Amino acid sequence: MAYEDFTTYTEYDTPNRLSKTASRVTFTGLQLNDEVYISDDKGANHFGNFEHLFTIKITSSDASDTNMTIWTVSDTLDTFSALWVANANAIVCNIYSDSGNLALGIRDCNNYNGDWMSPIPTVGTVYYCTAKRDGSTGTIKIYSDATRTTLIDTVTITVNTALLRYIIPVSSYENASTNVISGYHEYLDLQEDVDVSAGIKLWDGSADIELVKDDTSPVKIETPGGTIGVKLVATGDGDASAIRIRVDGATTKAFKKKT
Repeated sequence: MAYEDFTTYTEYDTPNRLSKTASRVTFTGLQLNDEVYISDDKGANHFGNFEHLFTIKITSSDASDTNMTIWTVSDTLDTFSALWVANANAIVCNIYSDSGNLALGIRDCNNYNGDWMSPIPTVGTVYYCTAKRDGSTGTIKIYSDATRTTLIDTVTITVNTALLRYIIPVSSYENASTNVISGYHEYLDLQEDVDVSAGIKLWDGSADIELVKDDTSPVKIETPGGTIGVKLVATGDGDASAIRIRVDGATTKAFKKKT
């Protein structure tokens, strides 16, 4: 996996509610009336269809009247309420509390659609989320484990289809209340791996064999620990088998002979 480096993200945080490491954004005492967000500008028309992975946890929350987003993709950079009022092209993972209970779900600021997780989320529980837009369908799958094998619930709505620009891991709501919520967003993976197959060739004894991407073969070239050297571990015919490059022990790029 290729996690986003939050140390490169831009903070708008006058009340100093946020702290960050490379992989985690922590919000502490985030008030409903704060104007706070952290974001990265990926460039105009960057996000079409996508699937993002991220992990979230609420560590404390007032029993009622808290609200924020813990993942947003948008064509406008602002707090949640501003995006909502402006009818912006923005898809969010929204957390709020009401009547003593938390709610977690997906919302679209352009058409005001929303769907909510069942059972209700709990303070102190880690949730592993997969957010996806496929055309006009938006979903967030919520899992209880890091391998995303135990599904808790899937929330699904109709979403806008605009090409979007900004990724916003954490944003306050920004209205009149001073009620607070704390927690974190971490391990954001936009799954935008570059196809590194272009120009890669292997010598087959008589000619250079050009490779193309293929995610099905067990043949691998590994660079453990990010070393420059590579090791070829072949489990099949060199001409027919694919080549995989594993960079970080988890992310695999795969190839096969170009025809």
